[in-house]
Amino acid sequence: QQNYEIFYSSHDGALLRHDMGTVYLEVFPRGKTGEYTIPDEVNVIRDKVFYYSKISKLIVGNGVTEVMRNSFYNCAALQEIVFKGEGTISLRINAEAFYRTTNLTSLHLPARLAEMDLQMLNQFTKLTTIEVEAGGAIYSSVDNMICDAAGTAILYAPMGISGEYEIPKGIREIGPMAFADRPNLTKVIVPGYVNAIGESAFLDCTGVTEVVIEGSRNYDLLIDAMAFSGCDNVTSVTFRGNGTGTADTGVTTIGTSAFENVKQLRTVVFESGANVAIGDRAFATNEKLYTVTYADGSVISSIGAEAYAGCVQLTEAIIPATTQSVGNGAFSGCEGILNVTFQPDGQNVSFGSNIFEG
Repeated sequence: QQNYEIFYSSHDGALLRHDMGTVYLEVFPRGKTGEYTIPDEVNVIRDKVFYYSKISKLIVGNGVTEVMRNSFYNCAALQEIVFKGEGTISLRINAEAFYRTTNLTSLHLPARLAEMDLQMLNQFTKLTTIEVEAGGAIYSSVDNMICDAAGTAILYAPMGISGEYEIPKGIREIGPMAFADRPNLTKVIVPGYVNAIGESAFLDCTGVTEVVIEGSRNYDLLIDAMAFSGCDNVTSVTFRGNGTGTADTGVTTIGTSAFENVKQLRTVVFESGANVAIGDRAFATNEKLYTVTYADGSVISSIGAEAYAGCVQLTEAIIPATTQSVGNGAFSGCEGILNVTFQPDGQNVSFGSNIFEG
């Protein structure tokens, strides 16, 4: 018969409360250091139980089903958390469970993890290692990234990621905000097998200096709204071709404001074979952009409304031979333009209004 009386026990210096069949980790000694393992019998990690704790590594038993708000408030010494695998009951982690705990470098999550706000992990500014136990219904991990269960979409990149990064094989999608505000990322390479870059995926990655979108695409790619907006130190964006002189089968669509307000952007290159539709405000307000190159053999089917608006250092506006439409105010505010080159050679092009206004 189940005992529903409240009683207490201890484990390695911590106080456990047994209440109505649920075991709570109730009190943890603040002066305890080093590694600590929460026993499998514990179900709930109470709020503030590790408040200002000095432990450096935590192993969480597979009986834990809930981590409450501020459970690990300001644990400055904590560098590694391992949630033990092989549990059966869903684990829920409050979005503020690790508030002000910033020095974590390694995180191991269980397959039973419930859906959570992944942006809660942003406070782990030194995090470089993420592993998710295989077999999860919601999450998996690839190359230290949190992915969907199938392992084809990157949902979250660790804040500590640094240097050049090429999206790994098998990934088809980069989720919204997945790499946003990763200050130590320096170069992004998006191979031809990636089909979608989500909204604000690389927003405000101020360390990035170069973006390369690879060609040889058999499937369409959508670069969604504001995907690279605010990447202030990007100096060049290159849309690769395929080296054959014919356009890719897959079309790359540059979404609204995808590269808007990239303060150091100077050159954009569309190589031979690139097949691109430029969306509204795609490269707007890039005040240092002075060169846009459309190589022979590239296909630019459309230039959206205000696509280059406010690019004051552009000296030439080119309408490529393959362009079918140019949106309202596409080059508005480009006060430095001296030459306008129409390459279509008689092709019917649909023009919006106020293309060169201002």
